[in-house]
Amino acid sequence: MIKNATVSARVEEDIKNEAEDILQKLGVPVSVVINSLYRQIIARSSHSKAKVAPTMRFLMKSRGAFLDANFQNDHDG
Repeated sequence: MIKNATVSARVEEDIKNEAEDILQKLGVPVSVVINSLYRQIIARSSHSKAKVAPTMRFLMKSRGAFLDANFQNDHDG
């Protein structure tokens, strides 16, 4: 499938830099992570209400990384 759509988002600079450093060390392009996140949201929403926090935990665990405790506390529930 041709990838011809662009995603633009404003994020905290330090978070962006840290995440991109981790992804670079893992050899994973940012576009792959975004595409995977979108696919997980679609897959999960077809079964129940989309929940972004569990989706993010799934993605991060699949790459061997850990989520910041603040993200978990702020977005669970």
